[in-house]
Amino acid sequence: MIYKNSILVLFIFFGTVLNSCGNDDSQNPGNTIEEGRRLQLTNLYDNFIIPQVDSHAMFSTLLKEKTIAFNNTPTLTSLNEIKIAWTQAFLKWKKLEALNIGPIQESFIYPSIQQWPINAAIIENTINSSVEIDADFIASIGALGKGYSSIEYLIFKQDEATTLATFNTSPTNERRKQYLVALTQNIETLALDIALVWQNFETFFKTALGTNVNGSQNRIINAFIANLEYIKNTKIEEALNSMEISSFEAYQSRLSTNAITANIEALKDIYTGNFNAENSFGIEDYLRITLQNNELANGITEAFLNVQNALLAIPSTLENSLIENPEAILAFRNELSTLITLCKVDLASAANIIITFNDNDGD
Repeated sequence: MIYKNSILVLFIFFGTVLNSCGNDDSQNPGNTIEEGRRLQLTNLYDNFIIPQVDSHAMFSTLLKEKTIAFNNTPTLTSLNEIKIAWTQAFLKWKKLEALNIGPIQESFIYPSIQQWPINAAIIENTINSSVEIDADFIASIGALGKGYSSIEYLIFKQDEATTLATFNTSPTNERRKQYLVALTQNIETLALDIALVWQNFETFFKTALGTNVNGSQNRIINAFIANLEYIKNTKIEEALNSMEISSFEAYQSRLSTNAITANIEALKDIYTGNFNAENSFGIEDYLRITLQNNELANGITEAFLNVQNALLAIPSTLENSLIENPEAILAFRNELSTLITLCKVDLASAANIIITFNDNDGD
């Protein structure tokens, strides 16, 4: 009897151990390469990409509506309402800037939504011509005559009184209003197109877990690093080299700092995976849990903090600081360089990422 009881105790003991091991695995998701990638990509798609894409589309519609209201009644109040709506939509767009991948990139939607610097001659020559200006016309022209930066040119370039006069009493005021409305209609259409492309891309994006260049994690981390390079090389260094505020992305609205802040916030969110969701899992978790590389995860987290602190330390707008305190902008650039190296060399190596872009590829 004692022998039989001992056997029973052993069965219970081993059963408990096996069950405990199984529970540990379920409580520590992402401990395999494929599962870690799946968790990271699913969280990114469900809790960041789709909400941000939908939010941008909503704000693009609001911008169109405010522009139509201004077209009907061009006043200082309605002009300021356009500026507010443009700022909201533009900064929402900055949250999406690092997600130009796969069929989104192949569609060439991104340059149509924003390409800078614009060619003001395209805008002015069209306004002074007799061609019919509508959304179809805007869709047919090159990127340098449309998008957020073209709207910025029309509503921010001059002081408010002069801007209002161009829309109210100038010989081409009606055509200028038509151009402005058509620009916002085009952006709304493109924003909705992006939402549709992402919806159709969902299954492939979430299940492309391989290490090749078409793997979704490979695409995301490439786009992530490329956007960091784009911020440093194009949005900062070109202005430092030329010492011209016109080299900044949104110099006419004086929102270049805000645009980069939105970029960095989005990139950090993509890294951490913390989207205020119940089950967050980002690149950082992939490093810590799946790859067991806390040292690199801590290094990138610290580098992001240093980048954000350096950006906050710039005492005024980028446009003002270029003249008054370029050293602060240079310090920010240097912190960006450190973060880029960690991601482009160490992260890419640890996560088995194939770098597929050149430094000059932009975003």
